[in-house]
Amino acid sequence: MDDGGPGNERLHAPSEVAGAQTTYQGGRRVEQSWNRRVFGPSLVSTAAGTADTLTADTLTAELGAFGDGDGRWGAATTSSASTTLTRDSVVVGSSAQAGSASFAVPAAAGRYQLSVRANRSAPFDLSTSVSVDWAFRCANTGTRTTALPLWSIGFAPPLDATNSTPTGVRFTVPVVVTAQIGAGVGRLRELTAEASYDDGGTWTSVPVLRGSDGTARAVIDNPALAGYVSLRAHSRDSAGNTTDQTIIHAYRVTGSA
Repeated sequence: MDDGGPGNERLHAPSEVAGAQTTYQGGRRVEQSWNRRVFGPSLVSTAAGTADTLTADTLTAELGAFGDGDGRWGAATTSSASTTLTRDSVVVGSSAQAGSASFAVPAAAGRYQLSVRANRSAPFDLSTSVSVDWAFRCANTGTRTTALPLWSIGFAPPLDATNSTPTGVRFTVPVVVTAQIGAGVGRLRELTAEASYDDGGTWTSVPVLRGSDGTARAVIDNPALAGYVSLRAHSRDSAGNTTDQTIIHAYRVTGSA
């Protein structure tokens, strides 16, 4: 599971994961996994709705920088954080929150980049640094609220109860690329991934196997020594929307197979 840490004014606990309200049928056994796998940006709001929207002249971001591996919204105390919006390479504005901001934008169409940075320190040792850049084109939609054409990239490796995996093995990591709910995106055209074994000092391209059913898997050779694997990925769709995401300390490697 994730590690604890001091809370901030937006959290009720050291870290939080929240999902949509669910109704269960009596007399049936249901199993769910929470707070597991790789923690990273999740394109759902605290109410598990649309996180990033454009309404008239206001672009609003309200996403979870530390969502769990099943795509739920998640947040945690940060040592530093920012959410920045640029339009045609000119900074529109910035917030000191991880994934939470509202920006006034002009009516004319433009090429935007929404960037989120979130760093957290001890006692956290997983997803210690998360960054994501979304590039997309959009324009004023009047009073109608429009979901921004963003994609999330989630990693769902088969980790143990401590979010760890053995050293020195070839490891297959499912990569889940999902468009924001209600967003008018293109078809996913490109997906690449890299791994780092020195906290992002150097990166190695890893194969991404894409199935005919839309699934994708990154093939990673875990290091021989105990430590951490960091992951970064890039996606592009047919409409030119791109996602570039980096997660330092994505998961632990420990022990032997």
